Amino acid sequence: MHNLQWRISLIIPCVLAFIFSAFTLAAQTKQYSGKIGKNLKIRVTLTQKGAMFEGLYCYEKNGQFLELEGRTTDDIGSIMLTETLGREEETGFIRGVLSKKGEFVGVWCKPDGTKPLPCTFKEDTYPPKWDGISGTYIRFGKDSATLWVELQKDERVRVEGRAFWKGDPKTGNIHVAEISFLQKPIRLFNGLKYDNPLLTYEDVGVCNFDMHFNSGAVEIDNERGYCGGAYVTMSGRYFRVGGPPKVWDMLDSSK
Repeated sequence: MHNLQWRISLIIPCVLAFIFSAFTLAAQTKQYSGKIGKNLKIRVTLTQKGAMFEGLYCYEKNGQFLELEGRTTDDIGSIMLTETLGREEETGFIRGVLSKKGEFVGVWCKPDGTKPLPCTFKEDTYPPKWDGISGTYIRFGKDSATLWVELQKDERVRVEGRAFWKGDPKTGNIHVAEISFLQKPIRLFNGLKYDNPLLTYEDVGVCNFDMHFNSGAVEIDNERGYCGGAYVTMSGRYFRVGGPPKVWDMLDSSK
């Protein structure tokens, strides 16, 4: 009996240690906004698991996404992130310190260490009772797009969106796409409420796509059909930049 108790006394701390390590190593994805140099505004998504980081960022001006991968280098929060285009072409690296408050201060450099530019970004904060879905989302770049999203009391999600293709703004050669719908999300990942919810928009024979929500961002993919004028697309990654509008002019959610 004493031998069994002794074995149990050894097993329990090991199990607790395993559970604790599993929680501490759980991946955390966060959104940041900041700039490189004096005026190159960027949006950053970083997923941390232990000492490892991976993610992406885009320049608001052109909307091009670059991938990030790296790790912490010491105990004070210093990190080194390698920047690549499509995980193939190394385009630079970012080195600096990420504080516990979610503030990064460092430097961006070319792969050979030349052309250093100051790099700063700060974690985007949301209201304490934010539902994880509602907000205004923007796809940055030349052909910009905006989504207005609001979770309703009946658990449907209200979505309005506008996308643009700018051939030649000077001559008025601009094509526009508009969407508007209400739908309950498909719940993913063990049925946890609004954990990476999915919306599938279907305007039969006209415009169809999937919307994935995750950590203050929306990814639209699997676009089928025509959602607007020629060359217009709703596809891409959108970052949350604020709350939903107070006045909705395209859809009456009371119906």
